[in-house]
Amino acid sequence: MRVNPHRAQRQNSDRPGSLKLTPLVQLLPVIIIIIIIIIIIIIIIIIIIIIIIIIIIIIIIIIIIIITIIIIIIILLTTLSVYIQIDACLRRLSSSTVERDIMIWNNKKYAGKPVFAKSTEDSLIARHRRWYSQFYSENSPKLKFQKDDLEF
Repeated sequence: MRVNPHRAQRQNSDRPGSLKLTPLVQLLPVIIIIIIIIIIIIIIIIIIIIIIIIIIIIIIIIIIIIITIIIIIIILLTTLSVYIQIDACLRRLSSSTVERDIMIWNNKKYAGKPVFAKSTEDSLIARHRRWYSQFYSENSPKLKFQKDDLEF
């Protein structure tokens, strides 16, 4: 007896308990592979986004460091210019102070008996005057100076 293969197949599928393969079930391995590929692509995209975020954070940190260095340099330069101005003022003051002192030294007069208060400080001044009197005379040399007033 000769069996028709199409008919045998139909007979097997007509039996109760036999599985009929639907087109969806036949495509199930392909669908699973596509889902796995999509998940892998999503994971790769997430990793790329994380790397981009890390790079952006590093760039922001570098910018903050550069701005901080620039601010420190500006502060140092400003402070340096202030110190230069202070130094110039002190030099002018000290030179004018010395000039005024020279004028005072040139015009000093000896007072034989100055009036002192009865204090420890004034007694020290009187003792210093007695010691210093050994170096003073009317013929002491005078320094030459162009100003004759005490104006600043």
